[in-house]
Amino acid sequence: MPSLLLALMLAVAAMACRGGSHSSTPSATATSFTPSSSPTDTEATSIAGAIARIDNGQRPPPITEPSDATPEALGCNEAFGIVRVNQLFAALNDGDVRKVEALLPAGDSGWDFEVQPDILLRASADNATAEASDINVQTHAGLPRIMAQFADVHLVFSARLAGSVSTELAAGQPDHEAVAIGPVLWRGTGAALRERGKDAVFGGGKTAIDCRTGLFERVLLGPLRYDPP
Repeated sequence: MPSLLLALMLAVAAMACRGGSHSSTPSATATSFTPSSSPTDTEATSIAGAIARIDNGQRPPPITEPSDATPEALGCNEAFGIVRVNQLFAALNDGDVRKVEALLPAGDSGWDFEVQPDILLRASADNATAEASDINVQTHAGLPRIMAQFADVHLVFSARLAGSVSTELAAGQPDHEAVAIGPVLWRGTGAALRERGKDAVFGGGKTAIDCRTGLFERVLLGPLRYDPP
């Protein structure tokens, strides 16, 4: 089972026994979000529904093409986060590493972009090999590894994007607000997949945008299933 799917399923199961202290504190108008934390009740419900549809072999809702439109105004809200996720997917579709870089902090710290597991390797390898192939990039020099995952693959959204704003608590850093968009459900098609005997990959993920900069501080994407299996 792909590690991202397993992580999502475990996160949903964890809701039943969730308790104790949290690593982040909700703002007055939004639910709490930490990239590595368990999902909120709303997120868990969305993830559980997505997993159920995948397990039942059902097709995703009508697709939506990513848009590279710029936001009308900077603001720490769900709408701004959705625009940013659209810009990221449009840049991946264009194969434009400079556009992806522009959506990340200029330095090589305070952000990470992970693909879990390797999408192309998982399409043609056994589970054991793919599970050990997670790609975690935290420097601009490493971004070509991310771009290679989506070369000759066209991405579309397979479900409506949604999210919330929360106060992010990080050791050694000032508290700050972030826009969390997720789950991000998507579909990919293209030559890179056909070469590996697949017509499409259906994936998921989650993202966080730092409200201080308007840039991504966390991106996690990964395959959930392939067509044909």
